[in-house]
Amino acid sequence: VTDHNEISGALEARERAARDGHRVKVIVAEEVKTADQGEVIGLFIEEKIERGMSLEETIAEIRRQGGLAYVPHPFDRMHSVPDYEHMLRVVDRVDAIEVFNARVAFSAFNEEAARFAAKYRVVAGAGSDSHVPQGLGSVRIRMRDFDGSEEFLESLRDADLIHKRQRLLYVQALKFIQNKGGGRPARVPASARASRSNK
Repeated sequence: VTDHNEISGALEARERAARDGHRVKVIVAEEVKTADQGEVIGLFIEEKIERGMSLEETIAEIRRQGGLAYVPHPFDRMHSVPDYEHMLRVVDRVDAIEVFNARVAFSAFNEEAARFAAKYRVVAGAGSDSHVPQGLGSVRIRMRDFDGSEEFLESLRDADLIHKRQRLLYVQALKFIQNKGGGRPARVPASARASRSNK
């Protein structure tokens, strides 16, 4: 469970899963905004990481907590991302990079990330980047069961990334509506849900 510059929701999700006896593994994570080199996700962390540090400092803090450093949408030039020089500078400290992000505007951005991961032998990951419930499930990762960060990384190395076509404009519009509504999930009329399910 990943949020921007916050981990309280992820901690609560993990606590609820344990309390209610669900067989769901909740990985506490945070997508941290760096000073000027985009974002980096810390997986398996326990403390909130403050935004605004350099990319190198943010990765160092993730590692200090025993977490994994995961770079999302690394070449999506529609957003703030690390430049190629910075990626090369930190590649040996990055545990995984996102080679498929369901919300990028151009598939070339994902393709460039996949080439980079293959060239530098970085573990490949994927994410729905769903800011609204309707975006969930646009990508799935089929992987072996794991216990802890090291087993997770080894399992991710051999995982199958499964994605489906997503109507990006629709999901982005819902995100916009949610943000304008103060962060509440966008409601989709029942008639629209029915027409989508029949397609």
